[in-house]
Amino acid sequence: MKVIVNDLSFQYMIYSQEEALSRCMDFIRICHEMESGRLKNVEKLILVDKINVQYEIAPGCSFMKLLQQVLPREERGYLLSVLLNRESSEEIPEETFVCDGKESRACSVARNEAVISLMSSEIFSKSSIWGKIGSEQVSLKNIGRDEHILEHRQILGKRIYHANSGKHKKERWNSYGKGKTASPMDLDDDEAQRLLDRAVEYKGRLYGMYRGKYYSFQKEQDVYYHGYINNELGDDVKMKLNTYVWE
Repeated sequence: MKVIVNDLSFQYMIYSQEEALSRCMDFIRICHEMESGRLKNVEKLILVDKINVQYEIAPGCSFMKLLQQVLPREERGYLLSVLLNRESSEEIPEETFVCDGKESRACSVARNEAVISLMSSEIFSKSSIWGKIGSEQVSLKNIGRDEHILEHRQILGKRIYHANSGKHKKERWNSYGKGKTASPMDLDDDEAQRLLDRAVEYKGRLYGMYRGKYYSFQKEQDVYYHGYINNELGDDVKMKLNTYVWE
């Protein structure tokens, strides 16, 4: 899926420069997450129309002035690239998305995708944005804060590691039933999450490789997985994993 920069969210004034800065930093963090590769269903972040960075984002302060005065240089550059230089969508519907008396071509593109919003108004604090395209009432999937990523976790392709330490002990094989032995999981939760984020799907299962060991991740429910060492993988799986750079 594609995530479209919501230009409507840059057409509201935030009540103070300090709060505007805080919300800009939140927006940057969410953009980084969209482009991190950890959300497996997100193809790209798209900019339909360039954002007006001269807009007064806080009383007496344009968006560009806020960026120049306060934000760290590397984050300022990244944010400007998102707002001015991201790849544009080639297919733009004729009808615009209308919300709160404002119109957006970008949001019409996002009808079957999702938007990423600056939290400049209460409208963008929810995980859905309601408006109209023509005479039809439309709800857009909105991502403006971390909670929205969790709410849309399935469509975004988020994976969450959940240790099954009762079955997969940290340093030893574990008998957990008659004739059944579970292999260990020697990674801590943070290491396991990072490997799960990068895990490769092959024949319907997720696998990773770390420090010369192979790992399998098994889905429990929703987007939650547990993992374990699996050096008994077939040669085809190992060959597949060996084609990637893991460290």
